[in-house]
Amino acid sequence: MDLDKFARKIQNYLQNNPLVVLGSGSSVPFGLPTMGFLSTILKDTQFLRDNNCQQFLKNLDCMGLEDAINCSELSDEIKELIRIEIWNCINEADLNVFQSLLRGNQLNSLIILIKKLIEPSPNRIVAITTNYDRLFEYACDYCNVTVDNRFDGCFYKHFYGFSHEYDCKRLLGKKRLAKVLKVHGSLDWFVKNNSNELISVAHCREIPKGYKPLIVPPGRDKYSQTHMEPYRGIITEADKQFNNAECFLCIGYGFNDKHIQPKLLEQIHQNKPIVVITKEATESCKNLIINSTIKKYIIVEQKDTNYTHVFCDFNEEFDIEGNYWSLDNFMEVW
Repeated sequence: MDLDKFARKIQNYLQNNPLVVLGSGSSVPFGLPTMGFLSTILKDTQFLRDNNCQQFLKNLDCMGLEDAINCSELSDEIKELIRIEIWNCINEADLNVFQSLLRGNQLNSLIILIKKLIEPSPNRIVAITTNYDRLFEYACDYCNVTVDNRFDGCFYKHFYGFSHEYDCKRLLGKKRLAKVLKVHGSLDWFVKNNSNELISVAHCREIPKGYKPLIVPPGRDKYSQTHMEPYRGIITEADKQFNNAECFLCIGYGFNDKHIQPKLLEQIHQNKPIVVITKEATESCKNLIINSTIKKYIIVEQKDTNYTHVFCDFNEEFDIEGNYWSLDNFMEVW
């Protein structure tokens, strides 16, 4: 298949203001840690060695982080220390990305994506993510798009001045809205110890004293923790948005999360188009989409340094020259 025909198919499937699903693969290209890197960090922590967690450390050598947690007998105290260590690692990388944005706009592909999504009427974006990081929110702020994540506040603020022209721009910014639903929490969300008080504090270098980070760590416990607020309400709203969407764009999402994919799969089985871009399509992604009765899908993954491999409903499989599995290059054909 030639590039023009491939591009037309992408454009046709995503023509109706797609709902965006962001997985960890959407953040890794910007320097956020992989699960493998988090495992390495945990193996070097002293608290695991001091608390007789040898089986967990051995598991980290031969399986992924989530499986290692699930296959280990860990106390609630150790699990909380793991959550804090994960928060520290991801938060540091996230803040580094924000600093790079200030130095020279290092979120180009996300910024281009947001500008494309926000321009058509009704000037609304819906993004659902399992990520803790704030990269999508940073890019929204940069594009003067108001972020609604059920907490008030923003990161990248613009000075508008006092003229009529600036007042109009400010009103326009308020009309341009991105609803960002973070089903596993966010780096800047915290809950007060022994309380249900929820707060959002931007750009903390450390967890506020007397609070716990509101991120759901890897492992089977995440399914019990998300029955509480704010997760329960966010997941309910995510299901509603999946129902309302006309098409879907998944970026770096591996289809390994039971919180969001049941409703997504339900909708694409109703002939709503889906486009998935990822460095490598997971077996779960292939089984749930390619090896099913879904009729409108395009999955784009890396073949090698110069070619992209495509799975699709209209031509089964083919290779195309170029790195269209990366968001930067994908935006050139969409």
